[in-house]
Amino acid sequence: ANVKKGISVDSSIAEEMNAYALELFKKGNYEQAYYLFDLGTLDSKSPNYVYDSYYKGNSLFLTRDTPMFPNQLQKAATAFEDAIKVSPTTHEAQLLNARTNRFINTDASNVIMEKSYEAFVNALQSKKMLNDPEDRESLVEAYMFIGSYNANKNKEKAKNYLNKVLQLEPQREFSLKTLKKIK
Repeated sequence: ANVKKGISVDSSIAEEMNAYALELFKKGNYEQAYYLFDLGTLDSKSPNYVYDSYYKGNSLFLTRDTPMFPNQLQKAATAFEDAIKVSPTTHEAQLLNARTNRFINTDASNVIMEKSYEAFVNALQSKKMLNDPEDRESLVEAYMFIGSYNANKNKEKAKNYLNKVLQLEPQREFSLKTLKKIK
């Protein structure tokens, strides 16, 4: 409560929270890091706001098996969306927003999941990172979930994305089987 009051008087305190929070996050102390990142998001004009929002959501996502809040995944999705509003090409936030909404697994969250995976792919494309080896696994994930989500809704889109999976991983069993089912 005192820190919140301090931030309302001097917003630079929110910026200082980021360094402490990152240190805790890197050590795997996600619950403690969450609270500091949360303090960092009190000032939306802070230069660390996007990172604080992203890591706040990430902390919530990573502790989903032992939740701190009843609506933890929704809180995580909100934090990712806050980061995305300020910086739409933040591909990491788009990817984790997609994963979070996949875990929420409602009709509405699945729509957001697909849009977030598409935004992730578009962000990588705009940054010319589609061929980066470190993003390959996440790209396959995005293609696969977009493809499987559309298998019964939009067969052409499903085929397109499942074929993109096979371009990267020709033996991906799920994609091969799903393509056979939709043809």
